[in-house]
Amino acid sequence: MNALLANTFFGKCINISILDFNLDEQPKYHHIYRLRDEDGQQFSDLLEIHIIELRKQLDGTRQVDNWIRLINAKTEEDLDMIHTENAGILEAIKEIKQMSLSKGLRALYEAHMKEIRDRNARDDYVRDEGIAIGENRGIILGQVQGEKQKLISLVRKKMSKNMPPEEIANILEEDLLLIQKICTMIKSHPEWNDEKICHFL
Repeated sequence: MNALLANTFFGKCINISILDFNLDEQPKYHHIYRLRDEDGQQFSDLLEIHIIELRKQLDGTRQVDNWIRLINAKTEEDLDMIHTENAGILEAIKEIKQMSLSKGLRALYEAHMKEIRDRNARDDYVRDEGIAIGENRGIILGQVQGEKQKLISLVRKKMSKNMPPEEIANILEEDLLLIQKICTMIKSHPEWNDEKICHFL
């Protein structure tokens, strides 16, 4: 498979070697090597070998500089001197500082982090319970509303047969005052459907 086809089906492979010694006498501390033939023609861009030499002087112009500063850091002050917006480096600095805490301070830190995790878990539980209760109340309310609308519909049918409220209440085995109220609303608002009467009932 030629390089063009390989590039289509496979991603780039990058090897990074971090050296605590100088590979050569050149001031350059970040070298990138690729595969080339004897005439210098590049065979493929799918393989790169990066050599990083930690002991050489940084020039402050390369993206890798802050990673080198992080690896070379000996004290917390060295870490504080690293100014970057790189999320990976910032997270690494945070973890290193945590690992460097004394036994007593680290115990306090772990207790504090556990409290935060527990609080977040409680908040999630309370939120989920609230949602579940709200959903159950909605289901119950919907059932009650459905029963009311069914009753209104039955009362309307009985009224169409000229039955008085007392007879309707007796047949449906419902409270007379409720049936009278429904009858009054139906007569007062003939344009209202059962759902609207249920809303104002």
